[in-house]
Amino acid sequence: MTVQELLRCAHIALSEARNIKVECCFFDREMEALIKEESILEKDFRTALSREEIRSYFQPIVDIESKRIVGFESLARWDHPVKGDISPEVFIALAEELGLLDDLSGQLSADACRSAANWPEDISLAFNFSPSQLTNRHLPAAIKRVLDQTGLPAHRLEIEVTERGLVTDLGAVRDVLQMLRNFGVRVGIDDFGTGYSSLYNLYKLRFDKLKIDKHFIQELGSCEENDLFLRAMIGLSHGLDLCVAAEGVETDAQVETLSRLGAHQVQGFLFGKAIPPWEVAQLLSVEPVQGEAA
Repeated sequence: MTVQELLRCAHIALSEARNIKVECCFFDREMEALIKEESILEKDFRTALSREEIRSYFQPIVDIESKRIVGFESLARWDHPVKGDISPEVFIALAEELGLLDDLSGQLSADACRSAANWPEDISLAFNFSPSQLTNRHLPAAIKRVLDQTGLPAHRLEIEVTERGLVTDLGAVRDVLQMLRNFGVRVGIDDFGTGYSSLYNLYKLRFDKLKIDKHFIQELGSCEENDLFLRAMIGLSHGLDLCVAAEGVETDAQVETLSRLGAHQVQGFLFGKAIPPWEVAQLLSVEPVQGEAA
C-alpha cells in the first residue's frame, strides 16, 4: 500500500470517527464502500435537484365529520433511476448537510403551490419546513414571492412547524411565524407530543392548528395512559381554540374514537397515501372520501 493510499484510508477513518463522535476509529473496507456510496448519492442528488426531479406529492387531509377533503399535505418524493424511492429523511438530511436545503425547499414549495392554485378555493395546502429554516428572517419573503408567482392565496397555505423547530431560537422563530401571519399564512404545529413543546410555546407562538403525532394514534385503544394523554391534548387544543388534526389514521375505529374525543381533521392511509398532482383532481371529484386503506 502506498503512502497516498494510507493517507486516504486514514482520512476515511477520521471522517467516520467524526460522524459517530468518537476519538478514534479503525479503517475497514466496508467503511470505504459506504463512503463511496454516499458520494455517489450526493452526486445524484445534485443532479436531481438541478433537473427538478424531486417532486411534491400530496396526502389528503379530511374533515372528520363530513369525510370530505379539506386540504393536502405536500410530501417530497424522489424516484431515483437506479435505487427507486429514496426516503425523504435521507435526501432532506443530505440537502441540509450540503447547504442545499433552501434550494430544495424553494423548488418544492413553488411546485406544491403551483399545483394547489388549481384546486378548489376551499382546499388548503400544508407545507413543512425544516427546523433549521425557521430562524431565517428571509423565509417569509421567499414564501411571499412563491405565493405571488403561483397565484395561491396566502390563507390557503399552512406552514407546519415540528416541535424540534421551537428549541433553536424561540425569539427568531416567533418573529418568522408572525411575519408569515401578517400576510395571511396559517401556522400549525406538527408531530405534537414527541418533542419539546410547552404551554409557553403554544401561547407565545399562537398556532392555528395542532397535529397529533401518529404514535399516539397507533396506540389508541390499546394503552390507557396513551388515551388519557390524547384526550388531554385535544382538550388543551379546544381551550386554545386550535384546529385538531390527527395523522397516521389507519382504521375506522380510530376515526370513531377521534371524533368522539373532538378531533376536527384526520390524515393517513385510511383516506389515501401521498399521490402525484395529476391524481389530485380525480380524487377531489369523488367525495365524500371513503375510509379505505391505500
